[in-house]
Amino acid sequence: MKTNLKRIMAVGLLCCCSASAFAVELIKWERLPIPVPLVKDQERVIFLDKNVRVGVSSKLSGQLRIQSASGTLYLLATDEIEPSRLQVQDVETGEVILLDVATVPAKEQPLEAIQVVYDENVDYQRDTHSKEKITKAQDKALSIPAPVALTRYAAQMLYAPLRTVEPIPGIRQVPVKVSGPLPVFPMLPVKAEAVAAFKLGSYTLTAVRIQHQRAGKVELDPRDVQANLYSVAFQHSWLGSKNTPEDTTIAYMITRHGGLEKFLPLALMAPETTQELPNEK
Repeated sequence: MKTNLKRIMAVGLLCCCSASAFAVELIKWERLPIPVPLVKDQERVIFLDKNVRVGVSSKLSGQLRIQSASGTLYLLATDEIEPSRLQVQDVETGEVILLDVATVPAKEQPLEAIQVVYDENVDYQRDTHSKEKITKAQDKALSIPAPVALTRYAAQMLYAPLRTVEPIPGIRQVPVKVSGPLPVFPMLPVKAEAVAAFKLGSYTLTAVRIQHQRAGKVELDPRDVQANLYSVAFQHSWLGSKNTPEDTTIAYMITRHGGLEKFLPLALMAPETTQELPNEK
């Protein structure tokens, strides 16, 4: 089959305790799916040089571990994988790159890392339609308050199909700095856990997943939240019984001049984030 993917092999030196050679496969993105063979229990690194979000099929749950950091993807097949497609989206421009993954038999040499390169003379995703879409998103971002723009964007990132997410200039995903169950709903029988965070200017939105732990229906009220927030909104206004499709939703908690970890009740804050108060005389 004829392919427009141009492959180049580049050899560099890896400096650790001793110098050893490793190969990097350069693949040019030309709007065709990029094949990414994987070997079970062998991590493969893909250099994208973009801040990305990965869309993955639910059938790969438990079969493929995906980690993303600083424009680099780390893929580890923990089981044999049938040919499947990943959608990798640049969170700033909305550009989508397609990766076709599948496991192959192991060879003597481990699979080399992949460096995706782009044609500087052709902006593939920013055709007329994409430019109009981005322009509309920019206009919309300027016409609504930052907390509203953040909430809408976070809802799209968590609930909408990847290809439909409209990029909004200035919004970027940031690390979640709180972990484990968050007792921000002390009066409700729910489990709360931070799953994502986004920043726009001085505002930070932390998406907190809320899961009902009992039978019956629970109404969600912003007044039940125990945290010093700028604002909070819920994807759904109520939760159904535990172990039903309606038992989980997302709370969009917005803080200003810092992330959620700085505005939790003092007892919940990590020692390094608490501030020592001066003694009263």
